[in-house]
Amino acid sequence: NRGGDGVIRSLRVIGHEARVSLQTDRRRFNPYGLHGGMVGATERNWIEKKGELTRAPSKGTMTLDAGDAVILETPGGGGWGAPTGRR
Repeated sequence: NRGGDGVIRSLRVIGHEARVSLQTDRRRFNPYGLHGGMVGATERNWIEKKGELTRAPSKGTMTLDAGDAVILETPGGGGWGAPTGRR
């Protein structure tokens, strides 16, 4: 079976500044596959300030201004079984 799908979430600050705390995992090590399955994607976090994207840490707290956004790309799950054996 193919691994699970990851999710992309984009949260934009409206009005006033906001404090954002991140506590995410699977940044350095991919979610593993089993019985020959492939690994899943790693997670990625981004901060958009004044239209510019920069990588955000996996853990930490930051202040975002109105119009800024945090973008979270969660990891997909690893697969189960060799891809060549699928129909």
